[in-house]
Formats: sequence, structure tokens, C-alpha cells
Amino acid sequence: MGALNYVDADSPIHRLNPLTRLFLAVMLCLGSIITDSVITQTLYLLFIFAIARIARVHPNAISLFKGLFKACLFIFVLQILFVRRGNPLFLFITDEGLTSAYIVAMRVMNASLAFTLVLMVTRMTDLTNAMVYYLHLSYRYAFVITTALRFIPILMDELNEIREAQTARGVEFDTGSSLKRLQLILPLCAPLLINAIRRTDSAAVSAEVRGFHLRTRLSGCKVYPFRTCDLVCAAACILLCVLCVLGNIYLKPLPFFI
Repeated sequence: MGALNYVDADSPIHRLNPLTRLFLAVMLCLGSIITDSVITQTLYLLFIFAIARIARVHPNAISLFKGLFKACLFIFVLQILFVRRGNPLFLFITDEGLTSAYIVAMRVMNASLAFTLVLMVTRMTDLTNAMVYYLHLSYRYAFVITTALRFIPILMDELNEIREAQTARGVEFDTGSSLKRLQLILPLCAPLLINAIRRTDSAAVSAEVRGFHLRTRLSGCKVYPFRTCDLVCAAACILLCVLCVLGNIYLKPLPFFI
């Protein structure tokens, strides 16, 4: 099972309304973006893992963290190279450059983890029906949004399968320079694109056969009521953003890299 696939579990997060879970993901992403303090970004990452632990998807979150670490490390190095403000620490590395690199890398990490958390705890069919029923969103647009989200883990799994097939044929992806690895990865995009087009065409035919054009707001057979826990979660999300703003005010001036 991929790190972005839905995990069926009986947790307080899974029992929330699908729209509440979507609101949680949006607010977590917003909080990670507005956070501009090294200490707050670190605490924010621990908070996201705490939510993943409550939702019982922490193994998937850890796996995703390992996958994002290399990309965030690359961003971290780029920021150090291009940000030259502040006091020099070692060679061309400055304190402001180091702080900025850490914040930007952690911002990408936290926002990515927060967004994908909704994929791990929410069925896309539930999210589609809830958006159509409560938000009065056209089923066509809701279907497009959730289908795009659903295809993310599917395409990642297919990419891994294509890579394993190429490895079985003698292609070595883990050797050589970074440029050579990039040249080996680019040919994987062609079969991945072909499979994506085939899957899209099959999904379109399947949707039309099942009466896609006849769907209305009342076509859903499942009710998603809002409970007290949904209101508590929404209030906690708003409070979290307020704490992020306060963290920028009171924690940002504190020295971190000495």
C-alpha cells in the first residue's frame, strides 16, 4: 500500500465529516505557510505527526516524510547558496541564509504532509458527495477535484511498478551521477503518461455508463452529519492558525542558529 492511499481505521479523525477533514487539511497547510519561525515550524511538524498518530496513519506519514526529505534537503541547499544576508558563519553560509533555508524546507515538508493527510483518512467518494450536498458544488467539478486527488497515489504506484520493471531488465537507477539518474528517470514518463491516458479514458467511459450526467445534489445515498466533534475540530484549526501568528511574533526573534 502506498503512502498516499486511503487507510481504513476507526479513529476520531476518520469519524469526522469529510468537509471537516478537508478544512483541517486546508488550515494545516495555511498554518505551515504563515509560520515564519524556526521553532514554530519544528513544533508544527511534531503536531502533524501527532495528528497522524491519532488517525493511525503514522506509518504512512513516516514513509512520506522519508520520501520528501530528499526534495526538502535539495531546497535547503539551494536556499543556503542563494541567500547571502546576515552574519557569515562558515565560508558563504550566513545565519540568515541558514534560518531561511530551514524555514522554507520545513514549510514545504509541513504543507505537503498536511495536504496528503486528507488523502490518508478520507475516501474520495465521501468527499465528493459531501461537497455536492453541503457546498452545492456541481458534481462535475467535485468529481474532477477528487479524481485528480485519487490519481496521485495511483500514478505514484504505477511509477514504482515501471521503475521496478526497468530495474529487472538491468537498468541501474541508484548508480552514477545525479545527471545520469535524471536521464534514466525521464524515459519512465512516457509509459506513465500512456497509462494515465488509458486510465482516464476508461474512467470517462465507466462514468458515462453509470449515468454521470444524471447525477444531482440529492443523488447521494449517504448522509454526512456535522457533530460536536466537527465544531471542536474546526475551532481547534482556527486556534492553531492564531497560535502560528503569535509564534511569529514571540518566537521568531529568538536566536536559533548560533
